[in-house]
Amino acid sequence: MPLEKTSQTMPEIGKKSYESKKSINTVKQLRVGIGIPERASPSSPNVTASSGYRTRFDLENPIVGDMIVSNKDKTNADEITKTEVSSAPTKSLAAQCVVRMVLLFVAVAVLLLGGVCGSGHCSSTGESSSPSIPNDLDFFGTTYSSPESSSPSIPNDLDFFGKTYSSPHLLTVLDLREQQLTGTIASEVGLLSNLRYLGLSKNQLTGTIPSELGLLTKLAVLYLSQNQLTGAIPSELGLLTKLTVLYLSQNQLTGAIPSELGLLTKLTNLFLYANELTGTIPSELRSLTKLTKLLLHVNQFTGKVPTELGLLTQLAQLSLYGNELTGTIPSELGLLAKLTTLFLHANQLTGTVPDHVCWLTAHSFLPTIYLDEDQVVCPSKCSCSKTFV
Repeated sequence: MPLEKTSQTMPEIGKKSYESKKSINTVKQLRVGIGIPERASPSSPNVTASSGYRTRFDLENPIVGDMIVSNKDKTNADEITKTEVSSAPTKSLAAQCVVRMVLLFVAVAVLLLGGVCGSGHCSSTGESSSPSIPNDLDFFGTTYSSPESSSPSIPNDLDFFGKTYSSPHLLTVLDLREQQLTGTIASEVGLLSNLRYLGLSKNQLTGTIPSELGLLTKLAVLYLSQNQLTGAIPSELGLLTKLTVLYLSQNQLTGAIPSELGLLTKLTNLFLYANELTGTIPSELRSLTKLTKLLLHVNQFTGKVPTELGLLTQLAQLSLYGNELTGTIPSELGLLAKLTTLFLHANQLTGTVPDHVCWLTAHSFLPTIYLDEDQVVCPSKCSCSKTFV
């Protein structure tokens, strides 16, 4: 009896083994159908040499319910029992869920991003765009395209007297003295917002001084002397409150000295000589208390020598010769104890040199006073000289 029972159960075991292998093959096809990588042998027809994984979808295998079977297994689909389906690994179903959730997440993210960009709050670089900057900017009569590049009002490159300056807004020093430059000073120089030093002296520049120079609020030194500049001194230069040196001498400038220059309280040197300036010497210059050199000679100034000049106690050189000044020498000039040079000749001054001014020649650094002795009386205790330049 035992032998007979054993001989009857053997075929059942073999059948289950066959059906188990068949189920495993079906599950493998399921993994391929949904694109889950399966480790394969190098000899497999759907294997790439680099990865060793099956990556192509099996388009020949249709979907039956929640499973994918091959055409060869269509006829045996009814024979798949619940036991065989439950014996398939649960990893394939989990993989399907993961893939679907990832695709759903990506779709939602795309929709959200599209909505934000569609409303105009993002740019191609992912950064917020600035709707307030126009494509073109009109500045002092000049149009600049793409003004948002590097600076709202500064071009990427600036051509200035035949030279190209890259990133001009970063320039702090521009020294072109004695370069035989011709032509006019371009108004675009006013765009060099970080400029501390501008030297254009000893050239052959013509035209007027651009008022746009008043935009250079960080400028400390301005050299424009020994050119052929014409026109008036721009009042906008009074905006250069950090200026310490202003050389406009030896040009052909006309008009009066702008009273706005009295705002340049850090000035130490003011050279306006050898021009064609007219009018009176403005009393506003009294605010320039740090001046050490004030040279206004060889112009066409009229009126009296301002008494306010006596407040410039740091003055070492005061040159007013070669003008049309009238009246007497103010005694307030005797307060200028640091004077080493006082040129008053070649004017129409009259009277006598004040005692306080004479005292300077005996007790300070002033060796002599230059004046027209045939018009101005020089006391014996004074040291005076008559000279013409």
